[in-house]
Amino acid sequence: MSAAGRSWARARWRWLTLLLVAAAVLPYLPTLGAGTIQYDDPYYIDHQPYWREATPRTLWDAVRRPVFANFQPLHLASYWLDRLVWGRSYVGLRVTQLALYAACVAALVAVARRLALPPLAVAAAGLLFAWHPSHVENVAWLSQRKDLLFLLFTLLGLAAWLGPRPWPLAAPGAPDPGAHRRALAVVLFALAMASKTTGIVVLPVVGALALARRRLRADLPWLLAVALLAVAAAGLGYAAQREFGTATPPTPWAERLPRVTRAMAWYVGQAVAPLSLLPRPPEPGPAIAPLEAARLSLLAATVAGAAWSWLRGGRTFAVLAAWFFACLAPTSGIVPFVAYVHDRYLLASTVPLALGAGLAAAALGRRWPARRGLVCAAAGLVALGWLWLATPYARAWCTDLGRVTWALRQDPTDVAALEDYAAVLVTDPATAEEGEALARRINAVAPGRRRTLMILVDRLAARGEHAQVRALLEALAPFDYKAALLLASEDARAGDVAAAERWVELAVPRAPPNGAEVACARAWVAFARGDAARAAEHLRRATEALVEWEHAWWLLALAERAAGRADAAAAVATRLAPGPRAALLAHLALDRGDEVGAAALAGGGHGAEDELVRARLAARQGRLDEARAALGRARGLEAGRWPPGRVGLEPELRALDPR
Repeated sequence: MSAAGRSWARARWRWLTLLLVAAAVLPYLPTLGAGTIQYDDPYYIDHQPYWREATPRTLWDAVRRPVFANFQPLHLASYWLDRLVWGRSYVGLRVTQLALYAACVAALVAVARRLALPPLAVAAAGLLFAWHPSHVENVAWLSQRKDLLFLLFTLLGLAAWLGPRPWPLAAPGAPDPGAHRRALAVVLFALAMASKTTGIVVLPVVGALALARRRLRADLPWLLAVALLAVAAAGLGYAAQREFGTATPPTPWAERLPRVTRAMAWYVGQAVAPLSLLPRPPEPGPAIAPLEAARLSLLAATVAGAAWSWLRGGRTFAVLAAWFFACLAPTSGIVPFVAYVHDRYLLASTVPLALGAGLAAAALGRRWPARRGLVCAAAGLVALGWLWLATPYARAWCTDLGRVTWALRQDPTDVAALEDYAAVLVTDPATAEEGEALARRINAVAPGRRRTLMILVDRLAARGEHAQVRALLEALAPFDYKAALLLASEDARAGDVAAAERWVELAVPRAPPNGAEVACARAWVAFARGDAARAAEHLRRATEALVEWEHAWWLLALAERAAGRADAAAAVATRLAPGPRAALLAHLALDRGDEVGAAALAGGGHGAEDELVRARLAARQGRLDEARAALGRARGLEAGRWPPGRVGLEPELRALDPR
């Protein structure tokens, strides 16, 4: 090919990539105005120290430890980088999310080019991938950035692994891409595993490619390197699950196989015909419905077709099928897994699906050249249908209310979706009573559900009905460690140390092994005994296990202050948000007699501790009426809390006003 021809070919590929990238972000543009949702986002973003401030210390905290039962250092570091670049801007988070998805589409084009797909086939594959409705959760839900990062680094690694020279997917005799490209691929695969443990699925994918291309012996050293990375990532992921008490114990294969089969059938059907879009798909029933029977038939046909393809020597379909199912192995029950199925777990599996569709379009075009336009039109119509499904679903994921309303529209009897709806309603004062009424109806139909009871607990506590709160928690405590620990905290603050210790011991067998929440409850018991130093020891253990738990840092600062260690309390205060930090430093200023400094720090905060600082300051200056008014406001702010009161508040209240 002449230099002009090569230049035209490169320009054509660049324009195709740009058009596919633009098409990919189209259905997700409405999400740019959305913030976080109350479905994992607070645990990964809002409550994390790195979202409060981007410093080397918060970056180190993010990458050195598991968060929310997952060890995903690169995933968390990406939020730290967003905080550094965009500030506390949710628009910035969303822009990054769309940029990552667009980069995944561009990386898919790079992989397709290296598999020798022609431009029209790549266009079909790119559109089918970009507009697949099952990707909505991965793009519109900020917490699922880990999936986008994992897929991006996996595709980039595959592009490096395959080398620059185009070669058919399963054709033997593929040229050696060179050691430097294989080393780069291994590094990129490591980054994929650091984004999400599911990145280990790249091992069977590159293994199948080596087997089909008859390069198993030549690629063996690099495959061993990827295998070592996969073992390390799987071990770290399992350790994180064990630490948080969420590791799923293995079950006998005789019990697991039917569930795995039904999950795989659901994924195959949803990949081909994504019509059942739900934030939380239901568990399978005991009977097999007609739709599930059709999905099981499709699964059987896929497996049989892959085996037949391999035996007949046409290994392309077999490699694509192995790629598809390998990506689902960690989330279908083959590896013990708590969930059943979710749309978002299809993200990586839709890559071989899209490539297969592109290869099929190319083959049909070669067989019937006169009908190539018809083949392209059919692929375009399917992609447009998927765009039509994805766009409203993406809008629904912009808010909590939209998400749960969508779920209830699909199945109005879904109890979990009704609980989600009630939880969303109670967060808005205008609809809180409606949400409480719905929670009571759910409890009447399905009594004893923890989430429903905790919604009722929060509502009753907000009204100061602590007797009813306690009755609900006592009913729940034998089965739920969090209820037992709440009761332990309340009894400790009431001075009933023996009862508090009994609740703690009841909670221990069911609490996560990291022990953070139990350590916090033991700190309350130590406070009740008047042993602030011992409370600080427990709270240090809690903050080491859960660095993002700001309430534990707050209690630790108060414990250090109560133990007479003002410098230690001031050091812990650097971990707090600006409001609590200012209140604590104002208390420390008053402790050392610095009324001017305390007045400057008290500022315009409106929390209970801010009011308490004002009360102490007014009492020191002889303005007793102002002190009593501030104390009244502090008590009022604490009245709706459960358990009532706060360790920093109660001794100060008694000192200022014995009543």
